[in-house]
Amino acid sequence: MNISRKFGSALKRTRRALFPFESLLEFNGIQKDFPARFGCSLSRRGDTILINKGRRRIIISIRNVIYLYDLLPYFDLYFSQVIPSVTRQWDVVDFSRQRVHTLTDCGIPFEFSSLAEGAIAFSSYIYGERPREGAVVLDAGAYCGVSTYFFSRLVGPAGKVVAL
Repeated sequence: MNISRKFGSALKRTRRALFPFESLLEFNGIQKDFPARFGCSLSRRGDTILINKGRRRIIISIRNVIYLYDLLPYFDLYFSQVIPSVTRQWDVVDFSRQRVHTLTDCGIPFEFSSLAEGAIAFSSYIYGERPREGAVVLDAGAYCGVSTYFFSRLVGPAGKVVAL
């Protein structure tokens, strides 16, 4: 029997009671004034963290609280990598669970397990050395395949990309 299935909701309630949101942030070394330094505010809804800046919102899983160190100072970068969902109140990018996001700069949909990896990251990978057509590329740490896709476009049908 799957214990997490049988006791899952009880475990979540217990975890929420034992680790209130403020304690969870403090435990991870995030000071209360840290979000405000970057014009953001934080709140918790269930097992997600809502990061708000103006009318833009990024949602992450509570399991990924450690990502706040990057998400807060680079909110604009993370938010702009994918096309947000638009509601009357918010423009939302939801990284709280695995889902398909469309990359802003190229319009290509990719399935991400969490945070998006955009074409901006890829351009930094090839800054010093751009693979030529017919080359073999090793994409070590391929994550969700964005870099693998762009490498394959560079090396063409005569080349090869090995993604790990």
